[in-house]
Amino acid sequence: MISASRNGYLRSWRSPPSGTPHEQRGARPSAARRLPAVHESLTIENLPSRYPRAVRRIERRILRLNDAIGRARRELELTEGELGMHRHLADDATRDALVTGQPFERPEARDAMKDAARLEAAVRAARVDLGRLEAQRDRLLDRLREE
Repeated sequence: MISASRNGYLRSWRSPPSGTPHEQRGARPSAARRLPAVHESLTIENLPSRYPRAVRRIERRILRLNDAIGRARRELELTEGELGMHRHLADDATRDALVTGQPFERPEARDAMKDAARLEAAVRAARVDLGRLEAQRDRLLDRLREE
């Protein structure tokens, strides 16, 4: 149970009852137990925010998702660029192994192909993550339109 104390702070049921020795000596409850009193004018319309107007929770989630989508798109773009480079290196290594016929070229070509395959998997995973984030944002936008 939570009740208001004389000093304007809320107390939980774990707080010592009023009139105990620590209150008689003038000591305040510990900072961990002090909670600000709830004010009637504290509503969603007048909450302090970094935006011009207060933003509801669903809108804040959409903004965070937009940021995450931007980061995911950038990661996908970088990974696709790196994949292109590794594909080019794998093609060169495979060609060198076939043309020269040297035994030490074959493991290098295999390693280059493994790197390209690893990055292809990373690109697929990044696309799945991006799709998941966009689907989540679309669901929130649909909920926002319904309200």
